[in-house]
Formats: sequence, structure tokens, C-alpha cells
Amino acid sequence: IPGEWERAILLIQDCMQRGLSPSQTTFGKVINACGKAGEWEMSLHWLWNMQSSQLSLSSVACSAAMTACSAGGEWQTALALLDEMDQRSVPRDVVAYNAAISA
Repeated sequence: IPGEWERAILLIQDCMQRGLSPSQTTFGKVINACGKAGEWEMSLHWLWNMQSSQLSLSSVACSAAMTACSAGGEWQTALALLDEMDQRSVPRDVVAYNAAISA
């Protein structure tokens, strides 16, 4: 039986295969589900997939990915993602700073 993060990935893949375009919220939920399962690499994969789907990165999605990286012991990656937010003009919010501080 797949876990929540695996189900989330299967659902977003099904959505995309049907020609539907997932929203920022959809990507954010997948990123968050991966992060909760400790799958920080998958969180990053879906964050970059979000961008390649012509959606702007959101502070919610970036914060979820930073939290996943932090939980996986990837503090350098989490801090690099905070810098990436600036480079891509994604507004930093308190949640993003908290995720970076926790890393």
C-alpha cells in the first residue's frame, strides 16, 4: 500500500497524463507530502517540476521543500533554496525564514 506521498505523486502524474495542468497549490501539496515522509529529494524534484510546468515558484512550495531538506539533514540545500527564492523573485515570508532557521 503506497504512503501518502506516493499517492500524491500518483495523483499529480495522473492529472498531468490527462492533459490537466496542476496548480501551485497542487504542487505544494505534493511537495509537502514528500517532505512529511522524509523524501526531501522528491520534494525538490516536484519543486523544479512545478517551475518547468510554467508556474511561478511560491513561497509556500519553497518553504515546504526547505522543511523537507532540513528534516533530511540537508541544511546546505535548504539555505541554498532560500537564496534561490531571491534569485527567482519569490517573496520570502516568515515560514520560509523559519524553515531556513530550523535547517
